[in-house]
Amino acid sequence: MDHPVKEIRTVIKSLVQGSPAEQERAVNAYFLPEASFTHPFCHVPAVAPVTVPLTGGHTLSSRWFILMIYRWYRILSPRIDIEIDSVVHDQKANILYVTMTQIFTFFFLPFYHADPHFTIVLHLEQRPLGPDGGPLPNPEAGAVADAPAGTATVNGDAPRMRYFIASQNDHYQVTEWLKFVAPWFGPLLHRGWQLFATLLSVAGALLLAPLSWLDLQAGETSKKGMLA
Repeated sequence: MDHPVKEIRTVIKSLVQGSPAEQERAVNAYFLPEASFTHPFCHVPAVAPVTVPLTGGHTLSSRWFILMIYRWYRILSPRIDIEIDSVVHDQKANILYVTMTQIFTFFFLPFYHADPHFTIVLHLEQRPLGPDGGPLPNPEAGAVADAPAGTATVNGDAPRMRYFIASQNDHYQVTEWLKFVAPWFGPLLHRGWQLFATLLSVAGALLLAPLSWLDLQAGETSKKGMLA
């Protein structure tokens, strides 16, 4: 990506709403081969490309597993509606924060629509843009001049740099991911538990307030003794 804040909406829509071919193009164009992926229900560790025996030199990396997850996602819900609420790029840390809501409908539960709200945290890394539109391997210092033929360049000089996704972390509140595994009653039960825990916190704070007061007094006495 040249402009992550502007382009990430199109990238996400291609991944969750696109055809299998569009998903593959998006994953190959925007994810590093060794990218990692973390979701409440699955995890793909960072795995660099390795050659698969007896396949004529074909390689396999963590990026391929990420593609399979997105394809399975589309199979589970042939139609996914999304609404991206905000996008923020922390340029110093190279992290992109995306908050969004989606309407997810399981093909085997057509009358139930999960509507989780969650935050995606994307760790970005700048790499030279390769001739196929994807990232080149991370160059060592001083090795930029040895870029492969066909590498995109700026004014015929240094390779063109782009932001690529090094890791994706999807953060869901418990109430939100329960919408997938416990339709209808799960989020309500958890919300009830949260309210009950709040009442316990209030009761504990009121009943044990004298202990807090005694601890504060002991701390003040100790501080005065040290200053004396």
